[in-house]
Amino acid sequence: MIEISHQRASNETINEQKNFFLDNNRTTYLLDKVPDVVLILNEYRQIIYSNNNLLRLIDAEIIDTVYGKRPGEVLNCIHSKENLLGCGTAEFCNECGAYKAIISSTGGVKDVQECRIIQEGTGIAFDFRVYTTPIEIDSRNFVMFSIVDISNEKRKEVLERTFFHDLVNIALGIKSIMDILEIDLPDELSKYRKLIKTSATRLLEEINAQKQLIAAENYSLILDNKYICSKEIICEVVSLVEFYDFVENVEIKIADDMEDFIIFSDKVLLRRVITNLMKNAIEAEYPDGEVTIGCYLDNDEARFWVKNKSVMTKDVQLQLFQRSFSTKGRGRGIGTYSVKLLTEKYLGGRVDFSSSEEKGTIFNLYYPIKPIEKSTEI
Repeated sequence: MIEISHQRASNETINEQKNFFLDNNRTTYLLDKVPDVVLILNEYRQIIYSNNNLLRLIDAEIIDTVYGKRPGEVLNCIHSKENLLGCGTAEFCNECGAYKAIISSTGGVKDVQECRIIQEGTGIAFDFRVYTTPIEIDSRNFVMFSIVDISNEKRKEVLERTFFHDLVNIALGIKSIMDILEIDLPDELSKYRKLIKTSATRLLEEINAQKQLIAAENYSLILDNKYICSKEIICEVVSLVEFYDFVENVEIKIADDMEDFIIFSDKVLLRRVITNLMKNAIEAEYPDGEVTIGCYLDNDEARFWVKNKSVMTKDVQLQLFQRSFSTKGRGRGIGTYSVKLLTEKYLGGRVDFSSSEEKGTIFNLYYPIKPIEKSTEI
């Protein structure tokens, strides 16, 4: 167990430790080039060195004013004055990510934590990600403490969560109303009912696609694996893409030799991946053309494939799975990137493609087959 001391070094010791670092011009030069705030703390969690980035964070002019203080005191945390012993001694401090990380590295362990600080007087709320590393120089033990401001990242998370929640509720409301209004209408009105229902379905699909992508990139996506039918997945994908406007004159075919088998996977994610490939293929063939989809078993793998006749240029093929790359202009390029991300990071499969004048463009998805348990109902 780490022994925590709330004592402080004397002013003489702080000056000696400060000069120990300042005399090493090479070290201080390098640390001042780092874009983040970097502090060096002694065994009592006091600052004995800081790069100049701290001045911008605390809106100060002279770096000497921070020496001997603890991080929460320099940042003017509201809890740093609750106890006469200062930062790290209030009841709240046991839950502070910065304090936890510093204590870990005082005990010789690197750590990364998130830390929320409210400033005394201003009420400004900071969200930080802090990194701590134990360092030993000339048999002396210190802690390197760096701060990254993630306030914008946190605000973005909250806005995205609220935004998607509200959009989903609106789209679900429209779709539910249209389900209720399944009544006979004059021909001139019936087409509008179908159009609204189609638009609501597409809106829900796009919202959920973005939610899943963000969760996947943040490593917070939770799988719901079940035994599912390959034919059912294919038919659902075809039914879904038929809602899109650009499908109008593109012929969609299901391969005659498609096999029907059972696969253990997350149905929603698998459908999302195949749908993205279908949408890309249909857009490539627009305004008219042909897209074929199929699946079969190959030894211990399930293979799903999508084919269209258009051929990709070499430069497109080389950049295909990069995030934000698209042949459709700026602000696009999520489709094939998400296919690779969801397939390889979450579904345990792999993806490849070929594109040639002889065979057109074919995307292949490969997923492992898990034996069906006898007691499992499908």
